[in-house]
Amino acid sequence: MMNDSFFRNALYFAHKYEFVAYFDTNSYLDGIVANRFDRLIAFGSKRFLVSDNLRDLRQFTKHNKEWLFGAFSYDLKNGVEKLISRNPDAIQFPVLFLFEPEVIICEKIGKIEIIKSKIPEKELFDEINNCQIPDKTNLRVELTERVPK
Repeated sequence: MMNDSFFRNALYFAHKYEFVAYFDTNSYLDGIVANRFDRLIAFGSKRFLVSDNLRDLRQFTKHNKEWLFGAFSYDLKNGVEKLISRNPDAIQFPVLFLFEPEVIICEKIGKIEIIKSKIPEKELFDEINNCQIPDKTNLRVELTERVPK
C-alpha cells in the first residue's frame, strides 16, 4: 500500500516525542463502518494526565473537548469498587494516563489527512516523507526471564 511508507516514516518521525499513539484497523470491516479511519497516529503533548483517581479524569476532561489518547489500567477498578489487586506490577504503568496530542494524522479510504498540527501542514508532510529510517539489522535485544523455568 502506498501509504505504508508514509506511516512507517511518521512512526519514526514521532519517536522523538515523549507521547505517541498509533492505531491501525488492518482493514477490519473495510467498507462497512462509515466515517472511520484506517490508520491514525497522534504525537506530542499539549498537556497530559497521570493519575490513579477518577476525579482527576473528570477534572481533566471537564474543560477539554479536544482529542485525548491514553490508557486505563486494570487497577482503575479499585477506585470504582472496594477491590484490591495483589498481582505483581512488572510494567509499572500508571493507573490512568491521557494526553492531548499536538499532531494527529489519519488515513481514511487511502487519503492522508492532518486533523491537528502545530507544524504547518506542508512542512509536516515534507519532514515525514523525507525521514531517513536507519537500518536496524544490527539491533540487539536482550530479554530476561521474570520467572525462572
